[in-house]
Amino acid sequence: LCIINCPESSDQGVIIRQFFTEHSKRWGPSLSISMTVVDAVDTNLEEYFFPSNKSDIPQAIHFDGYVVSGSSASVYEDLEWIRRLENVIRRLYAQNSKLIGLCFGHQVIASALGGHVECNPRGWGLGTRHFTLTDAALTYLESLSQLVPSTSIAVSEEGVTQTEKKNDVALLYTHQDHVPVIPSGMESMGGTQHAPVLGFFNRKNVLTFQGHPEFSRDKLYSIVRLIKQNDNLHPLPTGETEKTILESIPLPNHANWIADCIVGHFLQK
Repeated sequence: LCIINCPESSDQGVIIRQFFTEHSKRWGPSLSISMTVVDAVDTNLEEYFFPSNKSDIPQAIHFDGYVVSGSSASVYEDLEWIRRLENVIRRLYAQNSKLIGLCFGHQVIASALGGHVECNPRGWGLGTRHFTLTDAALTYLESLSQLVPSTSIAVSEEGVTQTEKKNDVALLYTHQDHVPVIPSGMESMGGTQHAPVLGFFNRKNVLTFQGHPEFSRDKLYSIVRLIKQNDNLHPLPTGETEKTILESIPLPNHANWIADCIVGHFLQK
């Protein structure tokens, strides 16, 4: 796998690598994952994947899939590295490379393929949040998870039994932006009144999540503290407070099942 590490979060690539490494213990020796981390901010990103020298074999074909990480940046910012990344995503998509987007990754894939990203007027999405999968999304994700050697009920890193798989999916979140319009040819995974689209897929080579299955609870606690320290915690959705957000973080979530779905996406023929 290739992990595309997006700034301003230098540890995202490390976190995603650890995420797959930890979950591989559940999957057993029959499933081996090797990972390469590349920086999205690299000015030679497109040349790395698609060398202009036609005698070179494009590096893009050497990976079974790509995971685009989260970032503190916004897709609609006028930043050269984001435009380069969008171009790389379009080229990878055109050659049917498998793509996974997490948080900012979900947003930048949407933007690159013709969707729309904006700052959510309803405020931050923070903490453990639930959303209802569409029936089609549940059936599809179940089919992906069944491709992976794993238990039907996942166990979190704290050893707490997670919620059984069902339409109501819980993940850790930290986002101000969202995707109100998905690209043509994609299916919405479902969402909430706060964010109507919390993931999308095309049953072939694209699968995205607005949430952070790769985050530990400690990581999210530290992000919430930093947001508060920078006096940027508001606005929050109606009825939510710093207290309710912090109290939600230890609640069970479906990160392990989503990990199975992600690997199933890469295994799917």
